[in-house]
Amino acid sequence: MKNKLNRYPIFIALIPLFFITHHAVEYWGSLNRSSLLLLYLIYAGGSVLLSYLFTLLIKTFWKSALMTGSLQILFFYFSSFHLFLKSIDGSGTFSRYTVLLPVVLILLFTCLVVTYRLKEKPKTFFLFLNSLFFLFILVDLLGMFEHAMKKNPQTITTINASKTEFESGDQPSIYLLVYDEYASTASLKERFQFTNDLDTFLQQQGFRVISNSKSNYNFTPFSIASLLNMSYLNGFQKQSITAKDYQQTYELIRKSNLVHQLKQSGYTIVNRSIFDLGQEPAYTHSTFLPSGLWILRKQTFFHYLNQDLGWHLLKYNTVFKNVYLNAIMESKKSNLFLSKELVTIAEEPINKPVFVYAHLNMPHPPYYFDSTGAERPEEQIVRESRFQINQPSNYLSYLRYTNASIQKMITRILKHEQDKAVIVLIGDHGYRSHIEKNEHLFMNFNAIYLPRRYNNIPTPDSISLVNEFRFIVNTLTNKQSPFLPDSCIILKDQDPENAYKN
Repeated sequence: MKNKLNRYPIFIALIPLFFITHHAVEYWGSLNRSSLLLLYLIYAGGSVLLSYLFTLLIKTFWKSALMTGSLQILFFYFSSFHLFLKSIDGSGTFSRYTVLLPVVLILLFTCLVVTYRLKEKPKTFFLFLNSLFFLFILVDLLGMFEHAMKKNPQTITTINASKTEFESGDQPSIYLLVYDEYASTASLKERFQFTNDLDTFLQQQGFRVISNSKSNYNFTPFSIASLLNMSYLNGFQKQSITAKDYQQTYELIRKSNLVHQLKQSGYTIVNRSIFDLGQEPAYTHSTFLPSGLWILRKQTFFHYLNQDLGWHLLKYNTVFKNVYLNAIMESKKSNLFLSKELVTIAEEPINKPVFVYAHLNMPHPPYYFDSTGAERPEEQIVRESRFQINQPSNYLSYLRYTNASIQKMITRILKHEQDKAVIVLIGDHGYRSHIEKNEHLFMNFNAIYLPRRYNNIPTPDSISLVNEFRFIVNTLTNKQSPFLPDSCIILKDQDPENAYKN
């Protein structure tokens, strides 16, 4: 065995494998195993291809393997080294990119040159690298085994989840339209003396506007998980939300009780959200949420640098400029498309009821349009996103644009549905910048349209999202599922940037 370890560059396959296994342990139970395997095969295949290209240039396989290994370590582990350096560098001198990047690139160049000039294969170094990464992977495998043997793993679960029981019959279609960070009219009035005319429009169309509505959590995934499971969540540290917590919450959304029961009751699930629902994949994975394997990919060298430095490249006409700009503008494209797509869905003839969940990232920043519908300058949008600048005046201007979009869409949906659908129009939490009172974090917009045959059902004066579909299910099924106490739970993220985005 030792003879093989000092002769063959097995580390080319082991370096990306350790990257995968380490994060599989860190996010145990939160990442899809087949997706992890696919990601490993992509990284390993890319490494083999890079080694082959080096071999074509320098004609020596073991040298090309060492060069590939040097680039692999930079690609997979630069972010971890930089974060560690920032944690111990109190002054921030050595962790600055202006210092760190030149040093790292000089070291990389030196490694490549030294490798090229080697006359003999460094068998001892091969043995060291192969053994080191074998040992790292073994430790991870033991960690996986430990997780697998735990009878009660630390996972986020629901509390007192409601069971929906729809009977066969003439059930209406349900539209769940979530507008991210849309604050309630009461909150807007109290904070900004802003009168929201959307209330009047919706009431004229037959909507019931719940003025005293609250989300249960101040971060989007947790708020949506509580909404779709009709329950509170348990199993995480509220003052220290981690990426793993987000991943487990996404899984609660994917397996949500409401969606499962609607499907069992004959509903067709139409997913136009940023989350997976059962077997229906997300329409788009928001760049503002740490979702899926993006948690791993964003830690690789180029993605990591792009997050921190990409905005510097906007003045240069390069591919990096387009990558960074497209990431910021992704929600703009999604919002515009969904506003039209929802009308198209309503116009399609159906043989059975549909449950449509659409998640539009507005009036949440970035603020792409002003109140007149004019596009705001890209440079300004990028600067606000990069430095987390969130002015109330821009929010209110974008909210007016959002209102105009909602009014057009609702008018057309109601026209085509002809009083046969339930429409739930909500914000997932309140406006979270420039907070003076914590209660405003949760004061969300909430309006419900029920077909006229349910006019005799009174609407609660106040409600929180865990009870939103308890009320709707009770109305549609003539059941009396009890409401949960309305509570608001403040969450704090370990990473302040995630807190801003979520």
